[in-house]
Parts: sequence; structure tokens; C-alpha cells
Amino acid sequence: MARQSAAHGCGAVPEDYGADPFHWRRRFYIGLTQGRVWDAASIWALRPSPGGSEGMAAYIGRSGNDPVAEFGLPGHPLLMKRPNLQPELRSLRGQVDEDLSDLTPVSGSFCHTLRAEIGVTGEKGADAFEFDVCSPAWLENELDSLPILSGGSRLIAKRFAPAVVEAYVRKRLLHATGPDWQTIATKLGQWSRWEFDSHEA
Repeated sequence: MARQSAAHGCGAVPEDYGADPFHWRRRFYIGLTQGRVWDAASIWALRPSPGGSEGMAAYIGRSGNDPVAEFGLPGHPLLMKRPNLQPELRSLRGQVDEDLSDLTPVSGSFCHTLRAEIGVTGEKGADAFEFDVCSPAWLENELDSLPILSGGSRLIAKRFAPAVVEAYVRKRLLHATGPDWQTIATKLGQWSRWEFDSHEA
């Protein structure tokens, strides 16, 4: 038995779509490229697995599925995922805008707070992220008076080497991509303090 989708001119949709599910998926994508509007009943019939309960939106979003490439159809805005945003380092200085080479001491007991200005490649604007670079000796001194210290946004190094710290930050940024800035900021928050953390909370 078939359901008729007269409201949008989609034609009949068979109850037993499992015999040829790809045929109906293909019709859906061709319809999109031609500007056709599909109703909910028609899209439901195109769910990916016979007898399953997933909708077309789940199918489109499922990793590993590329229906446009599968059918050799031109890309369509509704089917194309936005590429991940790539964060980039704009500047890296001391908490009160010092040049990193001016921060002392560089060995022994030290804990320097740094401020990284980070934005998105190809876009204007940047947010500030702060973190500390502390030595094991400084941590030992702190633990003489405190029973517990939180690692949080502290990076541990025996020597304070600006080039090494900058290389570390850039490496972390390479692995902090995301579909939106909130996702990126959350990833960066694993090792730094975002200036808008309190506002978001």
C-alpha cells in the first residue's frame, strides 16, 4: 500500500521501501538539487535501514556516509557539512603584556601567567586565554603550605623557554578544531582559562 504525498507533489511513497531503499534516497537528493520540497512522510520513508527508526537527518549526519558522493550528485547546501574552524595564535605575552623574553626567573622556582590571543583562521577578532607555566620547584614550595594543588590551567616545565611554550600552544591549537567557536573554546579550556568563562556560566 502506498502513501500519497499530494501536498508537495512528491508522488507515492511505498510502505515497503526496503526492497529498494537507495532508489528513494536518490529521488530525495535529486529533488533537493531541483528545489523540490519534501514532506515528513516522504523523508521518513527514506530512513537508512529497512525496518529501522532513524530519520533522514540522522542518515545525513552519520559519519562515514556521503550520499552526494555515493550518487554522484552535485553538492547541495542542505547536505553539505560546514568545515571545522581552525583556531590560530595571534599573540602570546605575559599577563600584563610583557614580552616573554622579559619574564624571569627562567629556572629554579617560577610560575609565569601568560595570555594568548586566539582567533579563527581567516576571520577577524580574538579572545584571550590565560594559563600558567610553573616549575616543579614552585609546585613543591606551594605544597609546603597547601595539602592539594589543582593542575587545571598550569603547564609544568623545568625551564621557562618562550619558544618551547609557543610551540606547545600552537600544537594544541592544531587539535582544537570545531564546528563553532564555543566548541573550540571548550577544548582550549582543558588547559587554559577563557576570558568569557564567567560570562558563559
